[in-house]
Amino acid sequence: MAFGYDLNEPVVHYSLFDKERKLVSYNKIQIAGKRFLHDFAATENYIIIPDLPMEADPENCIKDGRFLYQLKKNLPARYGFLKRFSKDQKETQWFELPSHYCFHYGNAWEEKNSLGEELIILWGCRADEMDVEMR
Repeated sequence: MAFGYDLNEPVVHYSLFDKERKLVSYNKIQIAGKRFLHDFAATENYIIIPDLPMEADPENCIKDGRFLYQLKKNLPARYGFLKRFSKDQKETQWFELPSHYCFHYGNAWEEKNSLGEELIILWGCRADEMDVEMR
């Protein structure tokens, strides 16, 4: 599988390949903004799309000499869950969390809780503040 984000439009590109490296499916998944998404995660049956509020801010980047992306703490973080073999980005289920950023995810997996409910567990290095300056 391969993931990518787009500087020109708020989307994530998701491609799934078979063992012979042939494209099985492709999705262009809408996200909330032009975001800096450094890492993605997957389980046996799902992909996890982080839609985190580290947004491109070219005006302030040029004017103030700041890093192109800035954490917008007033915006929520979202995570989208899509079945690995889905061919329709509209099947993505979105969950909203308080604003944060995560550079890397350590692992993700599926399990059942004591009630028999399906869970997806995601471990990552969460940061509530980001100061990435290029000075």
